[in-house]
Amino acid sequence: MTATTEVEVSGDWERQHFILPGPPCVAPRPRVSKWGTYYPKKYTNWKKDTEAALPVLPEEFQRAAHVEIHLAFFIEHARTSKLTRPSGDFDNYAKAICDVLTKNGFWKDDVDVVTASITKRFVETGREPYTEVTVLRSEPDRILYSD
Repeated sequence: MTATTEVEVSGDWERQHFILPGPPCVAPRPRVSKWGTYYPKKYTNWKKDTEAALPVLPEEFQRAAHVEIHLAFFIEHARTSKLTRPSGDFDNYAKAICDVLTKNGFWKDDVDVVTASITKRFVETGREPYTEVTVLRSEPDRILYSD
């Protein structure tokens, strides 16, 4: 899995856009056993693969900033399903990718994200599922929106 990446700096903004191939994954609830807390193997493998596919950020971009994020999840339609929309809660899809982006230094913490948009759709017939991510960052003192 390798991300297709595009970085653009314009005025006060830095825009990063990339596509992560492979099926999107929802963040499950942690499992608890007498040996401790853990996540399912499918999710931990997905996180590891996604972290490896993300672009490495130059050190000057790894700073506290106001962040706007746009996520689009393109999910394969199940052959036996009659659903007209992809299953899985949109916020669980977003949580999974945001956790990976936080770990890879796209922001210090999720608290830096001030605006987010999330869509989930079925992927077009014949195409592989993927996740499209756009991150817009600006200096902390920049006002992102006004009345």
